[in-house]
Amino acid sequence: MKLAKTYKIEESTIEMIKEIADLDYAGNLTAAVEGLIQQSYLMRSIDESCRWAMYSAAKEHNGGFEEKSTRNYIDALFI
Repeated sequence: MKLAKTYKIEESTIEMIKEIADLDYAGNLTAAVEGLIQQSYLMRSIDESCRWAMYSAAKEHNGGFEEKSTRNYIDALFI
């Protein structure tokens, strides 16, 4: 069952979600939001030490990251 809720979200975040919706969900913003929430929940349910290991392995495999990529990995892994 789906419920309609109202949340305040930064306009820049909505624009990022719209990009993802267009690329991966045929423009369906609701599906994109649901997918992002589920993905975030699953990532945060992984033990922090495992997330650090994932980050370290990815950094080592790619021979290091650029500064922006490093920040993206850290933020995505919620570490």
